[in-house]
Amino acid sequence: MQPVPSTRQNQINQQESSVTVNTAVFFELSPDLLCVVSEDGIFKQVNPAFRKTLGYADGELLEQKFIDLVHPDDRAVTTTAIAQIQTSDRHTGYCENRYRCCDGLYKHFGWTICFDVETKLVYGIARELTTITPTPETTLYRTLARNLPQTAVFVFNRDLRYELCEGQEIASMGLTQDVLEGKTLWEALPLDICPEIEPLYRAALAGQEIVTEMVCCGHHYAVQIVPVRNEQQEIIAGMALLQNIDERKQSEETVRRQIEEIEAIYASAPIGLCFLDTDLRYVRVNDRLAEINGIPAAEHIGKSLAEIIPELAATQAPLFARVIQTGEPILDVEIRGTTPAQPEIERDWLVSYYPLHNCDNRVVGINIVVQEITQRKQQAAELA
Repeated sequence: MQPVPSTRQNQINQQESSVTVNTAVFFELSPDLLCVVSEDGIFKQVNPAFRKTLGYADGELLEQKFIDLVHPDDRAVTTTAIAQIQTSDRHTGYCENRYRCCDGLYKHFGWTICFDVETKLVYGIARELTTITPTPETTLYRTLARNLPQTAVFVFNRDLRYELCEGQEIASMGLTQDVLEGKTLWEALPLDICPEIEPLYRAALAGQEIVTEMVCCGHHYAVQIVPVRNEQQEIIAGMALLQNIDERKQSEETVRRQIEEIEAIYASAPIGLCFLDTDLRYVRVNDRLAEINGIPAAEHIGKSLAEIIPELAATQAPLFARVIQTGEPILDVEIRGTTPAQPEIERDWLVSYYPLHNCDNRVVGINIVVQEITQRKQQAAELA
């Protein structure tokens, strides 16, 4: 047996069941756009927010077709979305489109739609997606971003929807402000780069600051992505700043190729090659010179001339000083002496010294070419 409710409980239940909830209040007060559309697409009811947001007078929208106010480019998508909702199991869904205001301009909305199978009515709830409105502050931000050379600035919300996009580089990416603002990352950018960008955006919205480089729309960019905070330090959006670095990348590629060429020359040259800084310390040495000196190439690096070939340092130092002071090369100097390779045997070399200048024409080091001529000198002596 079930327990019998008390008389007091019965009275409460009766009072609660007799309360009438006036849901029309929600329809009137909602800041979102609410509407009811017939099966053939005619407005049957719209709430005050609908009229206020779009600028139409009371009753002006009734008996008009819902689709007539949709941007021509969005009509096919909207019609398809509604048809899918009407035939789906749940009869609910979401779509986005641009809707025409009374002044002829368009606003971007996200729609949650429900189809009532029995009445054949379509119920729609819309929220405006373009949340940034022109103010002196946003105008200033846009002006600043627009004047940053080779730069693009993107502000996105928690839905990864672009709220502000500005900068000279946007055009270089093959995009426009109109195409970007109000659209999500996946709607606005090429799909092949979205999987790379999305986790970076979400990390910024979680409070991280990201500095990286990436290729986007055929260009190389230095990228900074940061959270945007309000006065209470709450994260309200994210901002991505992209700066074109194509020229830098091209320069880096040129330098890389030059280094590869130098490496190949150093590795294959039959003569000794090295580079010393202005303190006369070895920076680079090829295997042939290491063989001449009798010390492995790696052990040269950072060592001074006097530490590697002390027997020759006294005669070489004045020549180095002259090259550094004058900035002029000294060519084909014959040197005679010994090295740790064969300390008991005097040998002969033909040496040339070439200064290396930086962009300010200051000497930053010396390239040295060493060719052993011991055998040639011996043969000349025998013929003399």
